[in-house]
Amino acid sequence: MNSNLASGDTDKFPVIAIVGPTGSGKTEAAIHIALAVGGEIINADAFQVYKGMDIGTAKPTRAEQSLCKFHLIDLVGPCETFSASDWRSRAEAAIEDVNSRNLIPIICGGAGMYIRALLNGWSLADSPRNEALRDELRARAASKGVESVHTILAELDPSAAAKLHPNDLLRVIRAIEVYKSTGRPISQLHDRDRNQPSRYSIAQFGLMWPRSELYSRINNRVISMIESGFSTEVQRLLDGGVTRQCPGMRSLGYLEVADMVQGLRTKEEVVAAVSLKTRQYAKRQITWFKPDESIRWVQPNDPNYLNDMLTEIKGVLAN
Repeated sequence: MNSNLASGDTDKFPVIAIVGPTGSGKTEAAIHIALAVGGEIINADAFQVYKGMDIGTAKPTRAEQSLCKFHLIDLVGPCETFSASDWRSRAEAAIEDVNSRNLIPIICGGAGMYIRALLNGWSLADSPRNEALRDELRARAASKGVESVHTILAELDPSAAAKLHPNDLLRVIRAIEVYKSTGRPISQLHDRDRNQPSRYSIAQFGLMWPRSELYSRINNRVISMIESGFSTEVQRLLDGGVTRQCPGMRSLGYLEVADMVQGLRTKEEVVAAVSLKTRQYAKRQITWFKPDESIRWVQPNDPNYLNDMLTEIKGVLAN
């Protein structure tokens, strides 16, 4: 674990972060810790900021939100743009607010870029998304192969291309997008950010299930979402004027469920498609978080893991 939280550095805000892939149980863990240490939870999910998008984003239920205070949930409408930079500024304000009341902010979520932007001052969050460029590059990858997209990156930023495999399409596209928007190689921006001191004293925990168990949890959760009214939620959004092009509809499952309510796919097809996309997303999240040496990984299939986390956190906070 990052030892800064135990350093006694009163110039830094103390923060606990609970991260990991989708479906790993982060909300449950965060609530447990918040109730035990006197904390409030700051949502770090990219889509729980959207109003009316509850079931598909696995937003904390009303019962869960009644147990402790959640920040950065239900901020904007599904057709509004909300960037990593927007989230970071709101999260910074929330941390100051929580700390001012002598409570502990608990960052909870799986949006790795958001969390890194906040905790490590990652300026790449300020590089805007270019959806048209992303769509163009994804279409090129589909028609001409991922190598053709990687070739574009190699021409713009040879250093980044040398570090990224052509199959890592998400990061290849992001590197191209950053260069196009800033005129600077992404590697230069990474180097600059590494030298920026954090404003926070951080204790990070990551939830890591055995892969087969995580995938089983994801599959079961997708089925539960469908059975709990996911299609009704999507129909209500569509009836309210939310279109397929709205930013919120990029959240996992919404377009597939929209197909189902419009008679374009069967329930079985949608469950299979959403489960696959969610497993693929979880794999990308693991790939993102795994190299971070400041994260203390715990195994949620250990029945004592929450108590072990709490014991460690209390020990750190006492110093």
